Amino acid sequence: LHLLTAMMLGTILFVLFVGAEKYHDYTTDLEQAQQAILDNPLKKSLIASDDGRTMSVLMAARHGDPQWFEKHRQFDNRQQKDLNHLRSLIADTSLTSVGEQLQALYESSVKLDKEALAMIAAGKAGQAQELLEKQDYLNIKQQYSSQLSALDLVLVRKAEAAHQQKLVVSGIYLLVWVCFIVSLVLLWVKLYQSIKLWYVMRCEAEARAEYAQQQYNLLLNRQNALLNHIHDMAWIKDTDGRYIAVNEPFTKVLQRSPAELIGNTDFDIFPAFLAKKYQEEDRQVLESGDALMTETELYLPDKSTIQIFVTKTPFSDDSNQIVGTVGIGSSVNSLNEASP
Repeated sequence: LHLLTAMMLGTILFVLFVGAEKYHDYTTDLEQAQQAILDNPLKKSLIASDDGRTMSVLMAARHGDPQWFEKHRQFDNRQQKDLNHLRSLIADTSLTSVGEQLQALYESSVKLDKEALAMIAAGKAGQAQELLEKQDYLNIKQQYSSQLSALDLVLVRKAEAAHQQKLVVSGIYLLVWVCFIVSLVLLWVKLYQSIKLWYVMRCEAEARAEYAQQQYNLLLNRQNALLNHIHDMAWIKDTDGRYIAVNEPFTKVLQRSPAELIGNTDFDIFPAFLAKKYQEEDRQVLESGDALMTETELYLPDKSTIQIFVTKTPFSDDSNQIVGTVGIGSSVNSLNEASP
């Protein structure tokens, strides 16, 4: 639980740290983009070239200096390059409106400049100067500057939208990363709980098995004590047919030690056909839970046989669970001799 809490707190701190860092990067990039837009060289170039071109026309009108015609051509070429760049902005749907208005104002300004130049060439410099000083012309210049400011605003909004999209994408990546970490934590918790449950169940199973073995050994010891007080042959088998206890009369008849009998089955001691008969009788007792009395042969080590009368009963533990069979065998001859 403590480890899980620590991991969850670590995940939360990680998310807060990364989120704060991403937001700081976002605001920094946005401020830089806004400043770059406000310092846009295109805007400065357009204003400078347009003002310079207009000034060259005015100076040519006032002084008739041919050098101003050359300067006018230079300013016109410079603005033409800037205008080509401006036209490329029109292809961007978010800038189309502003770009088209700037282009229209530029064309109106150029048209008036050309009219003024034509007047100058015709010797009407005074009329040309009056044309350039009219309010309509000045309004065009003012609108031109305003549209460039509008372009700044559109570009700023576009930059903000781009950075917001970037922030959203970063947030999605961060959310996916957080979900991945949380999934790992939950998976680890589930695995930890499964391992803990398995360990507890294993300990409980081992404890139950140990207790059952202790009870079984205790019961077996009691049965051994009883067997040793029986004068007839007696034995105890488990549910698999293995001998787990024998008394002294049984070992004497078979001329084998207890160690040679315990752990073995009838197939290890008697002929197969006889061992099969014994095990079928044991199985009948185990399945029915009732005692069985029968007369059968017992093969001795010297190849001789004796007839014995056998009583087999189920052997139960303290929980009344059948865990084996108890057999008691008496020689038929001995029984006949004991009969009146």
